[in-house]
Amino acid sequence: MTTLRPFARIAAACASIAVVAGAAACTPSSPTKPEATSTPPRQVSLPLTGEKAEAAPDHPAVAVKIPADAPARPQTGLAAADNVWVELVEGGEVRYNAVYYSTLPKEVGPVRSIRPVDAPINAPLRGALVTSGGQPDFLRDVGAAVGALVTEDRAGDAAWRVTSRRMPYNLYTSPERVAQAHGDLKAPPRQWDFAANAKPPAGGEAVTDFAVTYPAWRSGWAWSGQAWQRFDNKQASADADGTRIEATTVLVLAVETEPTSYLDPVGAPVIASKLNGSGKAKVAVDGRLIDATWHKDADGAPITLSDDAGKKLSLPAGKIWIELVPASSTWVTSTPAQPQPSESEEKTK
Repeated sequence: MTTLRPFARIAAACASIAVVAGAAACTPSSPTKPEATSTPPRQVSLPLTGEKAEAAPDHPAVAVKIPADAPARPQTGLAAADNVWVELVEGGEVRYNAVYYSTLPKEVGPVRSIRPVDAPINAPLRGALVTSGGQPDFLRDVGAAVGALVTEDRAGDAAWRVTSRRMPYNLYTSPERVAQAHGDLKAPPRQWDFAANAKPPAGGEAVTDFAVTYPAWRSGWAWSGQAWQRFDNKQASADADGTRIEATTVLVLAVETEPTSYLDPVGAPVIASKLNGSGKAKVAVDGRLIDATWHKDADGAPITLSDDAGKKLSLPAGKIWIELVPASSTWVTSTPAQPQPSESEEKTK
């Protein structure tokens, strides 16, 4: 009998296996390549709301002066604003400075005139401000502070009068067209400190609602469980299409005010609110009111907030309303939230 050498026996074994399982069984296998994984697109934080997006829109912020009084309601496009500033005007009432960037509506209004405080409000945005007009000195000072001051006579097809309302509540504008006409202006820089984890700051008093009291106006806010819903003089605020006016965060800033030498059409002094400097504040977020201090170094600087210990306050992502209330008034009243019963208390009922 013929004896096979070791190498010959291995070769014979491979030949036998190849008949049954194929020749590949005796060849070394190549490593399996891992499946390619897709990297999620990097997102940016939008400068006025902190909300995430794949890219910041390539257009300027557009602010619009909007009246709050009864003949102006319901307004068009107010609910779409990223930030809304509530300003004291003559007669103790208020007016809005609504800022659009994340979304540019095709129609917003009515549009009314500017006030001195529009300079420090809009200067940090470096964008466009739409107004019906104003005192020549106000137009000069505010125009020097903003990227572009758009008055009715300079708006072109971005402003028009409607027949469904009487003057002066019949002027409307298109932030979309304004932004297109001022494409040389850049996107706004970040205006607020937003929390990296999108969580609201801790602390404060739990409330169901609160009110900001002006000399002849009452801004009310009620917590829905998801957002603050606005009431003007105890009436629910909504857009002309029925969209409820809501905010993720409401900032109440106590500011010094003084009458100017200018008079409105009925003879009341035009009010100037001093926004540069610092003062007391309330931060309404997540159903709570938090004591704070606001700071603003100059017209072109944004607002910053700190708590009672001097630590910076960061805000959650979402729409922000800012109430500029006279520091001399009883500025905030609230209804404390009822404490929720514990699990053990529920079982004993």
